[in-house]
Amino acid sequence: MAYLSSSAGSRRAGVKFGLNPVDIAWDSRPGAGVLATMLFATVIAICIASVPLAGGRLRMLTDLRFRGSWFLVAALAVQMTIVYVIPGANPTLLSGAHIASYLLGGSFVVINRRIPGLLAIGAGGALNFLVITINGGIMPATHSALSQAGLSESEGQFASSTALAHPKLSFLGDVFAVPASWPVHNVFSVGDICIVVGATVLLHKVCRSQLLPSRPGEFAQLMRNPSFRRLWGAQGISYFGDWMYLLAVMATLSKGGAAPGVFAILLAAQVGPAALAGLLGGALTDRVPRKLLIVCADAGRLAAVGSLLTVTSPSRLHYYLVAVLLGAFGAMAVPSVKASIPNVVPRRNVVAANALMGGTFQIALMLGPIAGGLVAAAHGPGLAFLVNAASFGVSALLVAGVRLPRGGSDKSETTPRKAVAAGIRYSLTTPIVRGLMLVIGLVMVAAAMRSPLEALFVTKVLDNPAEALGLAAGAWGLGMLLGSLAAPRAVRRWPREKLLSAAIALVGGAVIATSMATSMNAVYGLFLIAGFGNALTNICYQSLLQDRTPDRLRGRVIAASEAVLDFSLLVGAVLAGWIGTVLGVRGGFAAAGVIFLVGGAVAALSVGRRAEPVQGDRVASELTFA
Repeated sequence: MAYLSSSAGSRRAGVKFGLNPVDIAWDSRPGAGVLATMLFATVIAICIASVPLAGGRLRMLTDLRFRGSWFLVAALAVQMTIVYVIPGANPTLLSGAHIASYLLGGSFVVINRRIPGLLAIGAGGALNFLVITINGGIMPATHSALSQAGLSESEGQFASSTALAHPKLSFLGDVFAVPASWPVHNVFSVGDICIVVGATVLLHKVCRSQLLPSRPGEFAQLMRNPSFRRLWGAQGISYFGDWMYLLAVMATLSKGGAAPGVFAILLAAQVGPAALAGLLGGALTDRVPRKLLIVCADAGRLAAVGSLLTVTSPSRLHYYLVAVLLGAFGAMAVPSVKASIPNVVPRRNVVAANALMGGTFQIALMLGPIAGGLVAAAHGPGLAFLVNAASFGVSALLVAGVRLPRGGSDKSETTPRKAVAAGIRYSLTTPIVRGLMLVIGLVMVAAAMRSPLEALFVTKVLDNPAEALGLAAGAWGLGMLLGSLAAPRAVRRWPREKLLSAAIALVGGAVIATSMATSMNAVYGLFLIAGFGNALTNICYQSLLQDRTPDRLRGRVIAASEAVLDFSLLVGAVLAGWIGTVLGVRGGFAAAGVIFLVGGAVAALSVGRRAEPVQGDRVASELTFA
């Protein structure tokens, strides 16, 4: 969309189309507008050409009908007027026209929101609009992206994307680049990627290609299940509140001059009790009605976070105590939710349910910290604490309306000690469950080793600004979203046991390749691949564990697996510092990748043989509900 900047007393105008996947820049650099237009045309051509290659029929586009087309025509007309008719007009007038064009385009998207892919296109335009608006009408770009694309700006001439001295939400700006060696080199943003994904989905869905079949999928079936819909909504709201809260706490402690050790203690205060509670308190998930346990855990977390609102300035000790309570209550709620998924959805939809839960977690992970940071900066941490506390209240209300099993152990398990022992005995004596525990422990150790080294690798080894860390995390998260979407179809084609080992190996290979990367463009691509494998790993692991464990033991076994994850996280975090010192940052990254590969090999040996689901397990229709 159009935006303004001033330099040396002269006004400059240009365009960024929120509904196009590239910058369309009219500036004084030779051929810049031509290159941008060529890039746009190339992307569209590739999207269209991919349809017949995937078995789609392009002629079906003639059947597509849009409502309110005049909104889109008006938005484009306003854009053309800004560029060609009034480029030197009053900045206030141009800014108002710029915003109006976005509102018109957004109205078109809302009216046609049921058309596949259009919401993604609108979301991409909204992200571009947000970052342009918050930076005073300018789309920020990183120096490295402009350099890789062979673009530079000179004083007194307009550049569609500009490297600002103090950009806001810079990770949403033009931070990616098509290299200068390519014929259609230019820079682009996260919003542009969303637009391309949306356009691809629209074309393939409407044209009924084999890549994205147009028939209702498993996700649509899940949305027609009221119990799952409530459970999913409760978790999504809770996830968003959690990440918003975490960022607000970190921002507050950082502003108060907290040393790195404070954050390490905060992590240990939450993860340590969670691991202990998961291991020893797992019996509760099978002895107490799961719905009651989730609601009580949400109420406990609401009270814990709400206590921060009772004081003007919480102490560090207060934050530590809240972290302990969040970890302990979370160790009761999370296994209960995961153990209940096979009870609220048919067995054929368990993979899709886990994929939807995982995708929602990733969306919350990407959006929650942004919201938390903005809220903390503008209003202080109190509002973020209030939102997180309220999210637990809403979650409890939603779960209260879900039909979940009452639970109940064998009559022989007369004490919690015997119940815990039964869960541990089953985990150790059942080959596939034992193998899954070992594999996920190795994977978590590798992940915990990689994460602390990532910041050093990006900022020190590759010499990039701190905002590149957000982009790297975003690339990994986007890969996980794509992996979650692909999981149901992949599982229908390949056994989960084999897919698990392949997915872990994919992550390991990408991490090792990252250790040898020399540019952030390569890192972004490799993290996208790794995130894809990460999502498949999580979904295959969770669904196998749910499918291979009887309902009467499922809560305990999943609680034990969560404890393994928490203990492995602590081990990996400790190893990261030592290995990073001994082998260096690149060597530490490579070592984490090797452990991933070892985990994939162990999965192939211990989990690779396809097994049948447990016999005699109770399905949703056979359970007694509370």
